[in-house]
Amino acid sequence: DPDYLEKYQELHEREDLFPDYEENGTDLLGASDPHSDDLDDVIDPEIEEVYEKFCLNSEHKEKQ
Repeated sequence: DPDYLEKYQELHEREDLFPDYEENGTDLLGASDPHSDDLDDVIDPEIEEVYEKFCLNSEHKEKQ
């Protein structure tokens, strides 16, 4: 079936774009070590400050 073949090829090409991930989105490189991606968890201080201000502002608006 040509339509099936075309869709299969499209999916196969998409898989090639993300070789380090399983179908469910889990990272294959860090699968064995739960702490392997801890460096990615560091938040930029400026972003953290803006987020805290946003949360405080949201809480203040809710109380009004």
